[in-house]
Amino acid sequence: MDGMGIFFTILISLLIVFIVIYFTKPNRQRLFGALVAGIAFGVLNILADILAYNFGWWQYRDSINISYAPIYFYILPILIFGCSLSLIGWRIAKKYGKRGLILFIAFLTLFGSIRDNYYAQKTNIFIWGNGIIPIIMDALLWALFYTIAQVIMYLIAGDYKKDKPLTKLKYFFKSN
Repeated sequence: MDGMGIFFTILISLLIVFIVIYFTKPNRQRLFGALVAGIAFGVLNILADILAYNFGWWQYRDSINISYAPIYFYILPILIFGCSLSLIGWRIAKKYGKRGLILFIAFLTLFGSIRDNYYAQKTNIFIWGNGIIPIIMDALLWALFYTIAQVIMYLIAGDYKKDKPLTKLKYFFKSN
């Protein structure tokens, strides 16, 4: 990916985050929790890629160190998969309870695994290791990361049942 591609990936990711923030209307504490969850998601993603390389589950092409992708690849997991989807998960949990959140995480796990399979087959971004174990580990890691992101947000912002979404995003426009 060239410089323009990286720029547009960051720009689109930020736009998606702002759209999700606008529609989910988190309070400051919830938003901070989602941002920390996003950063944790990105760090865990890098660690998982290094672990996967060492166990032969998958590896990246065209990277300085093929045990993990170029750092800019992790912008999307931080902003979209970590931060934005944590906020969406919070709203789903608020409306549908724990069952809704579990179904949401299961859906994201399935989506993440299908996405990774597609990328491995069609884009040559990374290469799967031999056998079924890499695909199973990929799915387990997706589930683990989404769960950890929700737990981090819970630890920072508290129980989703007691939380009330804001009616307006005051903290973007208020100077106090």
